[in-house]
Amino acid sequence: MPAPELHAHTYYDEDYKESHLMFWKKITDIKGHYYLREKSTTEKIFDRFRKDDDLTLTDYESFTFEKGYDVLKINKLLKLFENQEGLEIEINHDHLFVKTMKLASRKDIIRIENILINID
Repeated sequence: MPAPELHAHTYYDEDYKESHLMFWKKITDIKGHYYLREKSTTEKIFDRFRKDDDLTLTDYESFTFEKGYDVLKINKLLKLFENQEGLEIEINHDHLFVKTMKLASRKDIIRIENILINID
């Protein structure tokens, strides 16, 4: 489990550090390269008029770098992440990466592990 760290300058602290979580799971028979992040308010409005994402995960915008041959299987896998907030998700061929977007917490570890346990 890689541990990415956010470094920033804030009003109160010149060297602010925050640990995030990243889970890496080997998956099989998934090809393609996709990245998903939470939608902004503007993207949510635009998506009412156009559907331009290959992958469909509510409240997440998807970006396709390399299209896979079994989008239905990928969408089924992503349904496990329905109603989950504050994540970045990347599928890169046979690898699934899930990263939190805020300070690491025990609650995040448990909720993400519970999802990953259900993925073959």
